[in-house]
Amino acid sequence: MDASSAPERLTTILEIAKPTAIVAISALPINVSQVPIISAERLHEKMRQSASYELTHMVTGGR
Repeated sequence: MDASSAPERLTTILEIAKPTAIVAISALPINVSQVPIISAERLHEKMRQSASYELTHMVTGGR
């Protein structure tokens, strides 16, 4: 969704898409209370965190 879209368009998108969350890079012009909103700050915070990962299911094959 583009924050510069008309509020009616954003509401329609929410009704049709039924998202489970919204990543809001900028403030939205409508109030959204039905789904969690992940702010830009929270997204950047999560991206800075390191995560351990053990490769246990490597894809093999080739051409």
